[in-house]
Amino acid sequence: MTDPNAKRRRRSRTQGGKGCGNCKRKCLAEMQNGEEGRIEAIGDEIREKIVSMGVRPGKRCKIQNKQPLKGPVIVSVGKNVMTSMSRRHARQIEIAIDSD
Repeated sequence: MTDPNAKRRRRSRTQGGKGCGNCKRKCLAEMQNGEEGRIEAIGDEIREKIVSMGVRPGKRCKIQNKQPLKGPVIVSVGKNVMTSMSRRHARQIEIAIDSD
C-alpha cells in the first residue's frame, strides 16, 4: 500500500530552501522547456541506468522538450549528451536551479 502523503513530502523536499542561498531545487520533471540547472541527486532506484546514459551528479543540464500527455522528457547534459527519459525517472532526479 502506498503512503498518501509521500507525494506531498517529495514535493516539499525538492522545492526551494535547500542548498546554497542563490539556488532552489526541483525535480527534473517539474522544470520547464529551456530551463537549466545542475544535477544534485539521482534516486537509488534508477541511479545505475541513468548514470549509464551520461546523466551524472554535478553536470549541467537543460530541458530541451517535454512531450505532451505525460510523454518523455528530452534533456541535454553537459556539452555532448542529449537523452530522453520517462517522467517517472525524471521525478527521481533533483536539480539545483540558479536564480537570476
